[in-house]
Amino acid sequence: MRKLVAIQLIRFAVVGAIATLTHLTLSLLLILEGDFTLISANIIAFVVVFSFSYFTNTSWSFSTHVSFKNFKKYLCVALGNVLFITIVASLFDKESNVVGVVIIAITLPIFSFTLQKWWVYKI
Repeated sequence: MRKLVAIQLIRFAVVGAIATLTHLTLSLLLILEGDFTLISANIIAFVVVFSFSYFTNTSWSFSTHVSFKNFKKYLCVALGNVLFITIVASLFDKESNVVGVVIIAITLPIFSFTLQKWWVYKI
């Protein structure tokens, strides 16, 4: 069981790293080359990365099948992540942006993995 969790966690981290780099790259390309606003570029990047992350985490990280049921739960986790980021960012906006970023960077992947493993996919 521990080996399975370790494999899932490593795969989840790989998907997360690729998703983060993709989001950053796509957002910057849309802003710098496509004349998109910050908001529109990030919304487009979010949709692209969300789709990639859902399909890759479902089929590779957690080795299960795509379904509308786990898609809805995955979407809830993603929207919860956006809410969490917004709350933490607003709390630390004036005091210390670095502290806010560190809190998000450490806690968000842990919460996401935990919720996806035991709620979205129930593995």
